[in-house]
Amino acid sequence: MPNVRNDVLMISSREREEKELFKLVAKKCKFAREVNGTTRKELLTSVWGYENNQKHANRVSELESGGKRIELITVYRMCKALGVSSDFLLGLSPDFELDDYEAKTAGRVFQSVRSAVLESTEQICMQMSKAISSLPPIQGDVLRGHARNVVDIVDKYAHDMDWCSRHPDLVNAVIELNHTIMLFDKHFARQMRFIEMATMELLDEVTLDSPARHIIMPAEDN
Repeated sequence: MPNVRNDVLMISSREREEKELFKLVAKKCKFAREVNGTTRKELLTSVWGYENNQKHANRVSELESGGKRIELITVYRMCKALGVSSDFLLGLSPDFELDDYEAKTAGRVFQSVRSAVLESTEQICMQMSKAISSLPPIQGDVLRGHARNVVDIVDKYAHDMDWCSRHPDLVNAVIELNHTIMLFDKHFARQMRFIEMATMELLDEVTLDSPARHIIMPAEDN
């Protein structure tokens, strides 16, 4: 019984590892296809030999989803069709083409820039989300609009001393209301300025700290 249990565990572990491998290869294939500029239709022709056959139009999508078994021959054909190394598709190397210096350099540059853009976008979204959470809710903006209408109406009678003398409490309340509206507007403008400055700061960091500067170039073979 122990041997049977061990065999079952080994099979289960292997199946999990295979599923992870299929997902990795699928992700790498999709990435390589997008970098290479190859369409799914072109890949159908070069890998599976399908031509003008809509029945198999989703074959590439199925592969790139990572939910199906990927045969070794398919990996081989993918390498030839996309001009990438098997080590790259299997996740063993970050280089597209191990024997191509220019391709290695371009691959590193592309991946570095892509990572920098994704990281910067995430930071910008976090900064904006934080700032937006400090903005007044929509109800506050609606109330501000109505309050501004009240102030504008009363302002029409501000020059009428007789009217003001007959409604002193209303005049004082509107003065306070106008002051509150000004504070509201200042707070809103301050938060919007914070969003703008935070975004510009992140963009400046990306510009000044180019990801290409951190790429370690391999020694070119003589």
